[in-house]
Order: sequence, then structure tokens, then C-alpha cells
Amino acid sequence: MYEIDRKEFRRIMVEEQGFTPSKVDLLLADYPAIDERFAAAIEQWLESRTLAEISVHGISLKEIIENRQFHFLVAIRRLNDLLDEQVPSPDLNREIEALRTPVVFE
Repeated sequence: MYEIDRKEFRRIMVEEQGFTPSKVDLLLADYPAIDERFAAAIEQWLESRTLAEISVHGISLKEIIENRQFHFLVAIRRLNDLLDEQVPSPDLNREIEALRTPVVFE
């Protein structure tokens, strides 16, 4: 499993992206270890803030970020969750469909 660099993510999110320290700390406090398959994508984002072309069960990182308006770390976590073999297929399919559905703010 891959552990994210919490200190570097905190710095980026607060200093570069304008998130409040309290919100970042809340996100990072219980951020889980991530499947090694995402390590290169995370490192790429840390270095250049660009998205790697990765997908799980036919849904891509970029698609989740665009459709759900999630931060990179939230999208990675959601992709990671899709790898959980304990999740029954109907629940997995519902989650994938939800991630594909664009969020609309009015």
C-alpha cells in the first residue's frame, strides 16, 4: 500500500489551492493507504499538478474530477474504493454510476 505525503499535500492545498488548513487537516486526518497502482499518478500530480490517465472499472480519474468536481485526492480515494473486493457488485455498480453522473449546482 502507498502512503501519501500528507505534509506536501497539505502545503499544496493550503498555499497553492487556497483551502483552509482546517479543511485540509480534516481530509488528511483519516486518508487511507492507497493501492500501489495509484502511486505513479499521485507522484505525477505532486510534481506537475497534471492527471495521469488511470481508470478502474472503466471510469477514469479525470472523469471523476470533472463529473463530481472532486479534488484530486478525493477522486483518487474514490477510485481506490472501487478496488475493494468486499463490495457487492450491485453496490459497486451504483457507485460507478454515481461517479459518472455530473454534479449540477444551481
